[in-house]
Amino acid sequence: MIVNRWMLIMAVLGVVITAPALACERFPQDVGPSFHEEALRNGLYLVEFDRDSDGRPDYATLFQIVGSSWDGVVTSTLPEPLFYWIDTNDGGDYNETWVDREGYGRCQDIVLYWARRN
Repeated sequence: MIVNRWMLIMAVLGVVITAPALACERFPQDVGPSFHEEALRNGLYLVEFDRDSDGRPDYATLFQIVGSSWDGVVTSTLPEPLFYWIDTNDGGDYNETWVDREGYGRCQDIVLYWARRN
């Protein structure tokens, strides 16, 4: 019985410890120049990237907007993305959404929010 509890505890710790590493691997820091940027009406600022240079965005970050200039030319956001969108199967559509629960950009706070498997 003690061995089974020990194995369960180790399995749970293994998932908890490796999950943040998986999240951080999905969000590279150097993604090149942005493909498209847009301030959305829902208060988020979208930045899309074409990491494989096929002419379609396959990675996006969404930042919370905290202010903008009177003419709308300059938009201020929080420093870290709130959401991450990923096209994992090169299908041209984002099929994973990850969320930074705390908003500080720490790996342990970024978790899978939604996924569509094809």
